[in-house]
Amino acid sequence: MRTAQKNPLLWLLLLLTAWACLAAPKTASWQNSDLESASGGLTLWEAAPRLGFGGLAEESASVPLVGANSVATNPLRAGQLYETEQLAAQGIPKNNTVFTPSVEQTQSAAFKVIVGDAKYTPQGKLQGTIFDGTQGGYLEIKNGTSTLNSTYQLRLQTYKSVVDDIPFTIQSTRPVNPTFQTYLDSWGVRVVKPQ
Repeated sequence: MRTAQKNPLLWLLLLLTAWACLAAPKTASWQNSDLESASGGLTLWEAAPRLGFGGLAEESASVPLVGANSVATNPLRAGQLYETEQLAAQGIPKNNTVFTPSVEQTQSAAFKVIVGDAKYTPQGKLQGTIFDGTQGGYLEIKNGTSTLNSTYQLRLQTYKSVVDDIPFTIQSTRPVNPTFQTYLDSWGVRVVKPQ
């Protein structure tokens, strides 16, 4: 670090590198990755309302077009806004109920076939998921242009749909990986384009 203190250009490079790692926009696939938050084993995407990113419907008229919290540079915020708009357009209330499988469920044959191995938080708790809507069936809304691939979240939601015998629909603007589409078809999960 002494070298950086003596060389302002090196110091600037270190700062820019740190900034790029912490503040650079994430790709659309980040929304569906298995990143965890410290909030009950949810992905950051699912835990956003609990982390203070809620209330997007009220803020939608004043969403900045540029800057660190803009929809242009923050895909999480843009995705939340899109989700809120889609739910409102369909008259579906936002679901905030977390489904976390029990230890017994994760050891069942159905879980192992549909989901695979259970995932845990760094604190050792089972990861959970939140459907975007539950009125008239389970609903998950995905926005973006990257390919929709198999994720722990979507497999866990598929499992919940199968064991509860409640229809599950993924509303997505994204193209679906053909192998994942076959998996979804085999469990009766519908993938539809937004209305």
